[in-house]
Amino acid sequence: MPKEKTAQAKIILHLGSKANVRAFRNNVGMGFMGTVVNEKPRMVVLANHYRVHFGLFKGSSDIIGFSSRTIQKEDVGKKIAQFLAVECKSPRGRLKETQQNFIDVVKHFGGLAGVARTVEDAESILNEWGEGR
Repeated sequence: MPKEKTAQAKIILHLGSKANVRAFRNNVGMGFMGTVVNEKPRMVVLANHYRVHFGLFKGSSDIIGFSSRTIQKEDVGKKIAQFLAVECKSPRGRLKETQQNFIDVVKHFGGLAGVARTVEDAESILNEWGEGR
């Protein structure tokens, strides 16, 4: 394992061992999806292929997540970032159990999270802590 990958693995394990932290590996890149027509070692032929981009965006950090902390007197007047997770669904779209679990964990640790079917839904998620103004 290259040195960066070794350090990354150790860091994410360390962060994940803390009770007030949730950390996730953020792989960023592009691949292809489609129907496998032929598969050989180191080569796959796809029909009806399309590009799939994954991760947040080029240049985003290798590890993302959030840390829960209680605001202290000395924090008053300081700006802090609060993690936001919005799961977008169509009017009849269903939330998967894993998606609900992610929303629940973000909320448990003090982040803003929820399901939005409209812009108004997203605005109400922002206003959970009065931060959407």
